Amino acid sequence: MNSHYIKNNLAIENVLIKDLVKKFKTPLYVYSLSTIKKNYVTLKKKN
Repeated sequence: MNSHYIKNNLAIENVLIKDLVKKFKTPLYVYSLSTIKKNYVTLKKKN
């Protein structure tokens, strides 16, 4: 997953988790679109 910190705030794909929590509340599941796409391509190549 493309997670990192921006000024001590956790972010996934440059979206701050704290902003997502404000908007959607908790519990919250967050998925990385780029990781999903990468995994799809990998699985597609195996078939």
